Amino acid sequence: MNEIGDLLRRTREAQGLTLEEISDMTKISVRYLEAIESGDYSVIPAKVYAQGFIRNYANVLGLDGAELSARFGRTERSLYAGALDDLATARVGRMQRAQVERRATRMRVLVRILVALVAILAVAAAVYLAGRSVGWFPQLMPSA
Repeated sequence: MNEIGDLLRRTREAQGLTLEEISDMTKISVRYLEAIESGDYSVIPAKVYAQGFIRNYANVLGLDGAELSARFGRTERSLYAGALDDLATARVGRMQRAQVERRATRMRVLVRILVALVAILAVAAAVYLAGRSVGWFPQLMPSA
């Protein structure tokens, strides 16, 4: 997986160079050079920086920096694509859960409103029937 970093490390060691010397020649931090050699690109701020660092590092060693940088770009693109697919799947899952929760909340509110309306109608009917029997409300149609 880390063939680029291994190639750079082996070439540097074959030439008898240290990371500090490479850092002096390229002005790339030793920390970033170590990250490239170990394949830990999470230390480097962005993919574009990693590509530039690889290009410069390879050129100083006499390798084809443009080719190694392009190879890194292709390799990382496929890795990033998989990570983006996972991220998109997780986001869709979160969106679906949120949508289900919103629907459930709406249903709970609707049920509460309906229960309240039924209760209000029941109380109004009870008051009306009780009031009619006591004479609070006149009969609309006289009984025959």
